[in-house]
Amino acid sequence: TVNFELDGAFAGRLLGAEGGEPVIVPGATAVGVERTTTAATLRYEPLSLKFGDMSVGVFDWVGKGSTNAAAGRSAAVVAHDALGKEIYRLTMQNARLIEIMFDSLDASSNEAVRVSAKILPGQSIHDLSAKGLYRGETFKQTPLLRSNFRLYIQGVETATLKVRTIDPIGLQARPDGLLVPLPLRFTLPLAFAAPLFVWMNDTLAGKSALRQGELQMMTRDFSKVAASIAFEQLSILRISCPVDASGTKSLQEVEVECLPATTKFNMGDLLVK
Repeated sequence: TVNFELDGAFAGRLLGAEGGEPVIVPGATAVGVERTTTAATLRYEPLSLKFGDMSVGVFDWVGKGSTNAAAGRSAAVVAHDALGKEIYRLTMQNARLIEIMFDSLDASSNEAVRVSAKILPGQSIHDLSAKGLYRGETFKQTPLLRSNFRLYIQGVETATLKVRTIDPIGLQARPDGLLVPLPLRFTLPLAFAAPLFVWMNDTLAGKSALRQGELQMMTRDFSKVAASIAFEQLSILRISCPVDASGTKSLQEVEVECLPATTKFNMGDLLVK
């Protein structure tokens, strides 16, 4: 098993972890009148994480990250053998979020929605002292399914409530470290897409205002909103041609791409112990 710790506390089991290690970068050598070699430098690889069922603290950190209000944290990736004995630990200090992503959504899938993140350590170190013991601690199962969602975009709700798939949703850091939204991309049947074509044509004609949007991720029984993502000042960038030359799809579909000014995560039930 591979687990995650946040600020020294067990924070859940990881479904994937790669990177985060320190890397020594050799100095460059120049040959001229005198041979010179610059000193080696040290950098830290970004750590890519796929979260399983995690602690409230992890989801709170992710939610704050979407508003650029998340501080750097101490964190660790810890590997255990089959008996639960710790065999390896990557310890990080001042680790900050540089990417946050929610899984893609699909109306035909019953898989759980997972959150992925990239973290840049301010410092990291390998630790083989094997101090801990994993006793099978877990957190409650995620209430989110990839099929249980509703997308609302102001003024075109009749179309967006028919959306079938949504690409992964999230934010990535700019060179200055500020997390900014990625485009929102989704598909829906052509038969319901007319309001979106009108939105696109109005935008091309300079007549369309920016819109508000919200993705609601429902509980497993669809009785309430378990978590949501708010999109502020959405602009439409593209709507695809619906031609399916292969004839393999039962319905003609279009793909729509929008860009929000902000993407804010409301972690909802993920923050309830």
